Amino acid sequence: MNDIFFIQTFDDTHLDLYRECFSDVVWRHTFGVLDKDFKLNRHLQLVALTRYESVIRLISFKKEKALGFCNIEMVGSPPRRCFISGGVVPRLVGRGLGIRLACIAVDHIFSKFGLNKICCKVYSHNRTSFSLTMLS
Repeated sequence: MNDIFFIQTFDDTHLDLYRECFSDVVWRHTFGVLDKDFKLNRHLQLVALTRYESVIRLISFKKEKALGFCNIEMVGSPPRRCFISGGVVPRLVGRGLGIRLACIAVDHIFSKFGLNKICCKVYSHNRTSFSLTMLS
């Protein structure tokens, strides 16, 4: 595959990507957002307003189209490890794109931030993400 993907730091213009993902109930359940009282607008507001030095949000693109996101929570001072979470837009789930974008994000995180460990929390019913953790 000769697809060219690139990563950009999140800004408020990318909220529609989060809206597309988190408004899909099946997507939310599959990827671990199990809160029955989930409030989409409140979640988007928190994403837009949360600006911590230890939290980095990346958006993955192909051409001009946003395809997925990766949230990185740095741990330690100075940070030597992080926790990541993320996803791809619902219409592309199950096509292998999430694994490709996750590999790009992991490579970016190791090379840009000099960390020595990347962790992720995965629910047992999330087979896609669980299989990604087994690639190492």
